[in-house]
Amino acid sequence: MTLPRILIGAGLVVSLAACASSPAVQKLESTSRTLGPFVYYEEGSQVLITVGTNATRQRPEEPYFPIEIGIANKQHRDVIRVTREMFTMQVADGEEIHVATAPEIISGYKPVNADRLLFNSRQWTGMYFDRYRPVPSRFYPNSQRRSGLVQEMVELGSGTFFQDILYFKNPGFSLSGQVLRLLIYLRAGEDPIALTFKVE
Repeated sequence: MTLPRILIGAGLVVSLAACASSPAVQKLESTSRTLGPFVYYEEGSQVLITVGTNATRQRPEEPYFPIEIGIANKQHRDVIRVTREMFTMQVADGEEIHVATAPEIISGYKPVNADRLLFNSRQWTGMYFDRYRPVPSRFYPNSQRRSGLVQEMVELGSGTFFQDILYFKNPGFSLSGQVLRLLIYLRAGEDPIALTFKVE
């Protein structure tokens, strides 16, 4: 299977639907496949990517919203170096939101600890990720009191995976009922991998 990609350079714009209180948008796009409630995934010959949205749906109007990200390097010979900056969220009318920095979350978002308690995708992704070796990851602190304990990069060798939290700034409207598209730029010079999900 080939993972879905977006030809940004060719001018392909994906329009996502919104609820009545949101800006006018085009037709809803089909979402990625699901592993369980609020868990979406895309899988190819080299990588497996999952997104958990249980915490996302609890924070539809917070200044920032979380998603649970999981990536496995299935058999790629090269090390995949993952940073926060590789992720972009596409929302209504193709607007793109860059991932939040650690200082932004430390200073402008309070329920960091509670978010981690809300994520439950492991019960659905375990049967997929358990065949790979886990790699530690912490793109954001576990709490606002431990602001210095973050990683800037996760290195995935062949047969390894990580799961972590990503934060994005709220686009200015409620996320309830929204279809969002996560763009993942894993390798320089290549089109991003796309994973599409709905906040239900």
